Amino acid sequence: SSEHQKKCNRENQYRDTALFTLMLNTGIRLSECVGIDLTDVLWEEHKLVIHRKGGIDDIVFLNENAESALRDYIRYERAEDSDDSALFLSNQKRRITPRSVQRIVKKYTESVVPDKNIHVHSLRKTFGDNLYQATHDIKLTQQALNHSDISVTAAHYITDNAENKK
Repeated sequence: SSEHQKKCNRENQYRDTALFTLMLNTGIRLSECVGIDLTDVLWEEHKLVIHRKGGIDDIVFLNENAESALRDYIRYERAEDSDDSALFLSNQKRRITPRSVQRIVKKYTESVVPDKNIHVHSLRKTFGDNLYQATHDIKLTQQALNHSDISVTAAHYITDNAENKK
């Protein structure tokens, strides 16, 4: 990796950690993640306002890991002088784009698992897998992932888990 890449990695380590941690611990979609504003983080209530598909606002609870990663990012890295209301900013101090998040995920996962092509959606899938494994509650998993049709959730999580057990 080049010196420029190493410098960018150091400059963005808290942001990148917060992105991964938030997505892995909440299961939010890429579009929902890049759409978060600073004012959407409700620190006192340990909640996050998410702008879902179809223009509907929803509440997601933040666990300790996600909240801690967000606090560190805001405290140590996020530019205070930015006039952008976005939570996650690019190096240009503007709202981060979905494509940038895809590149970030690819950059980190390629070095850890070079044989697998891990996408941003894999983080959401991991959240859903972990939630279903822990609870065996397909309705809860559906609600957490905001699937409108439970058959979508069942097809992806019950079937996959049966295959994994084999």
